[in-house]
Amino acid sequence: MQEAGKNTAIIKGRFTPTVTSEAKEKLWLAITKSVNAINGKGDREWKDVRKKWIDTSCSARSKLRNIEKEQRKTGGGASSAPPLSKVETLALDSISGTTVRGILLTERKTSSIYD
Repeated sequence: MQEAGKNTAIIKGRFTPTVTSEAKEKLWLAITKSVNAINGKGDREWKDVRKKWIDTSCSARSKLRNIEKEQRKTGGGASSAPPLSKVETLALDSISGTTVRGILLTERKTSSIYD
């Protein structure tokens, strides 16, 4: 999960002359090799690892939204929703805040001709 997080520019990036399908596959093969070394079984394919990362990221975002929704119900206090696991936290750390929470609005400076 950490290796996927370090390489999100390649994993989630659009195809360019430097970000090719071969580059993405090569990266997923390297990540799969690490996963299989830790797993001990060594039977996962790179497509399975990629699918697991996508599914984990999606479920972590959903779970975080549920936690935040529950916190708003309590006025910002403790949530009754179950906390994020270590893997879910790693998944969220590996993706940008915009991906997790949607488009982030920034404060606009308003100027007036009367200032």
